[in-house]
Amino acid sequence: MRIVNSIESLPRSTGVDGNPPSKTPFAVESFARMFDEQYTADGRDVKELAIPEAGPYRASFSTSRCDRQLYYKLTGEPASNELTVADRWTFYLGQMVHESLQPVIETMFPAASEVEIDLNVIGVPGSAHADLVAEVDGHETLVEITTVNGFKFKKMAARFNGPPEGPAYGKVMQAMLAAKAQGIDRVVLMVIALEKLSPGMARQYTDSEAGRFLAEWHYTVTEMEPQIEAETRRIRHILKLVELGVPPERELHDPEYPEGAVIVDPKGKPRAPWTVKDADDNVMDAGDYWGCNYCAFQDKCKQDN
Repeated sequence: MRIVNSIESLPRSTGVDGNPPSKTPFAVESFARMFDEQYTADGRDVKELAIPEAGPYRASFSTSRCDRQLYYKLTGEPASNELTVADRWTFYLGQMVHESLQPVIETMFPAASEVEIDLNVIGVPGSAHADLVAEVDGHETLVEITTVNGFKFKKMAARFNGPPEGPAYGKVMQAMLAAKAQGIDRVVLMVIALEKLSPGMARQYTDSEAGRFLAEWHYTVTEMEPQIEAETRRIRHILKLVELGVPPERELHDPEYPEGAVIVDPKGKPRAPWTVKDADDNVMDAGDYWGCNYCAFQDKCKQDN
């Protein structure tokens, strides 16, 4: 087909309203519906325990920094707030990158990939998957690989609205529990960004072109031993409450929040408020928490009060 007119003849935005997308889309709705159906049919929304007979805890539960959320996961509570197609799209992108790069990951070092680890050896009835267990520079190393969007990568690696934040504490603890159970001291958390940073922003922390979309953080079990011990005690405490059928308070366990921070209202707007109280019930500190709006049990949690 011969194009007669140039792109200058195409409709342009006019006035203050700009050129927003259609309010009656049909192509995108059809795509979203078919994607959602296929995603579920392929079983991508279900991931089995690494070692089912090891116990109910999985290392990925470490990302649940709220005690109540962890309790619900350990009891197998059905989600009261189902994932949306937008949520599944986000998960799919990460899964797709990880799966397509698996041949590359498996040849990074002489290593074992997708290693199944029993956490009972550290007193946690459960299991973990480790992406890689490799011999690097004479040191046995556990490498955990995760994908994040471009905005999160900026906040983790560069000065973007503040100093670099590094990986989420829950992801670090996930790798730490697996490493300790495997008897490995050195841990590398490798992050793959779904969007590259600008050269200028990347130069803050790297001279490598690869650093525009890749970054890594190094830890040792030895230096993180107090945090690992605290986490294993927390897990065992929540498991005891599961046995008793007693939901815990919505206490947060993350360096981003002060010790004793408890969520007051999981459906607070725009974010869930938290407080720290003393023995006399006086409020000593307060703030808000973003995580409740992404929790699969938000409505159930509100109902349970």
